[in-house]
Formats: sequence, structure tokens, C-alpha cells
Amino acid sequence: MRTTIDLPPELMRAAKIAATERGLSLKDLFTKALAHEVGAGVHPPKSGRVRFPLVGAADATHKVDLGNADLEEALGNDDAAKYA
Repeated sequence: MRTTIDLPPELMRAAKIAATERGLSLKDLFTKALAHEVGAGVHPPKSGRVRFPLVGAADATHKVDLGNADLEEALGNDDAAKYA
């Protein structure tokens, strides 16, 4: 459902920062916050965004060394498979 609300500029700025830090859209952030506040069991759909690093290691001996070329290749292969 679409609605309009007026928020103080400082609150909107803080919401944008929080959404970005959590990898959420503003819509998802507001939905989660409102659902939490009113106690509703509504959960927004996953946005598909991820936060890096995706792989963490307890010890520093396991490192992943990815460069821009590696990422471009991986994303290119993913997109090629998606639209094939």
C-alpha cells in the first residue's frame, strides 16, 4: 500500500544512512521498523542486496584475493546464465 508521511529532515537523513549501512531499501527499513513498533509479524521481502565480506574466516590464514577483473568475470558469468 502506498502512503505519504512527513518526516523531519534529520530523521530522514538518519534513516537513509541506516538503510545503506544495513543493505536495505528505505521501504524495507521503514517496513521493518514499523512492524517492530506495532508488533506486527510482517517481514519485508529480501532485497537481494549483500554486505561484504560475504565469507569470513576465524583465522587469518584463509584469505580470498579478488580483483576487479575477477568480480567482473563472476558477475558477467552470472548475468549470462540468468539471461540465457
